[in-house]
Amino acid sequence: MVTLIALLKRKPGMSAEDFHDHWRNTHGPLVTEHLGKYIVHYEQHHALDDGEYDGVAVLTFARREDFDAFLADPKWIEVVHQDEKKFLDLGSTIPLLTAEPEVVIE
Repeated sequence: MVTLIALLKRKPGMSAEDFHDHWRNTHGPLVTEHLGKYIVHYEQHHALDDGEYDGVAVLTFARREDFDAFLADPKWIEVVHQDEKKFLDLGSTIPLLTAEPEVVIE
């Protein structure tokens, strides 16, 4: 398993309410519909307070090859990434691809 963890910041000028609504009700369904076949698990962690970041996306893939196929799929660029431009400050996004977690407390 590999997991993509991304710290997300809303586009400048966008309200927190509009950001969370778009991520939850527009972007999440787009990811599910067009790229869900590559993903084992997708979580949206919406920030409770107004801080530096507005949320964290966590996408888990069974294998690194599934993550690579996710990024190579034309729907990623044509649909999902185009939608990201509508609500994310892409220059501030911090992605991190991780190996299977070391569980410390279960």
